[in-house]
Amino acid sequence: MQGIEGFWSQLKRGIFGTPIHVSPQHLWKYAKEAEYRFNRRHRPHTIFSELVSTFQPLI
Repeated sequence: MQGIEGFWSQLKRGIFGTPIHVSPQHLWKYAKEAEYRFNRRHRPHTIFSELVSTFQPLI
C-alpha cells in the first residue's frame, strides 16, 4: 500500500482526527498537508527542518 491507496488512507486519518468540520472550501489544504507528509514518510526526521526553512525570510 505504497501508492495512491496509502495517500488516501493518510488523508482520511488526518481528516477524521480533526475535531472540527472540514469544509469543501478548505479540503485542498488538508490534501496538500497529506501530500507533504506522504512524500516525506521515509525521512520523517527532515519534515520539521524543511518546513521551517521554507518560511525563513530571503535576505
